[in-house]
Amino acid sequence: MSTEDEVRPADAPPDNVQELTEEIERTRTQLGETVGALAAKADVKARAQEKAADARQKVLAVGGQVKDQVTSGIAQAAATVWARTPEQVQRAAQRAADSARRRRAPLAAAAAGTLLVGWLIARRRRR
Repeated sequence: MSTEDEVRPADAPPDNVQELTEEIERTRTQLGETVGALAAKADVKARAQEKAADARQKVLAVGGQVKDQVTSGIAQAAATVWARTPEQVQRAAQRAADSARRRRAPLAAAAAGTLLVGWLIARRRRR
């Protein structure tokens, strides 16, 4: 039997330099990937931050869904209440809303004045 016909064991080094060089490169690549995977597993802080970011995204997604559902529910409830409200009350509410829109600055000033007076009274009582 010649050396070319012989079967080498799996752990035996290659016979020629080219095969040896290729095996060394494959081994280096595999070792680099293994080291990278181990480093990623060992980086507890980065893994915790990644999990926190994932959890945050899930919470934001669920929060957005809940907000949409609540907003939709409120709109439906408002439409139902408005539909069942007597026409005279609807007209009066419309007039009050129009009046408030025209008088925003005076209403805001009155509200601010009321808050200031309430704060002064509360402050005086504490002394």
